[in-house]
Amino acid sequence: MMKKLFLSILLATGCLGAQAADNGGWMLTQAQWSGVTQASQVVAITPLRQAVKALDAQPGARLVVVHNGGEDGLFWASNLEGWLVSLGVPTDRIVDRIGAIKPGRIRLQIEPAPKG
Repeated sequence: MMKKLFLSILLATGCLGAQAADNGGWMLTQAQWSGVTQASQVVAITPLRQAVKALDAQPGARLVVVHNGGEDGLFWASNLEGWLVSLGVPTDRIVDRIGAIKPGRIRLQIEPAPKG
């Protein structure tokens, strides 16, 4: 399991009471992300907390960051991924993917570890 800063912050703040996502993952909106400039703000975003908790529970799984691929989507996804890495999520457990998603939204999904 990841013994990283992000999870340490979640434990310290008592924020690990996350619900499981449906098959569609967790949706993050631009409004939820707007104005994020500090680690405490990042870990306060419920869908992000839930996704990282689910990632931690599945060794070898990867967190897929799905965005619309436009300039804004690419910039936002890159910013989000940078925060995840700075808070301790290993880069090899994050996947950036363009998908059919509305502008102003990012979907977070867990991709299980490959079998074999």
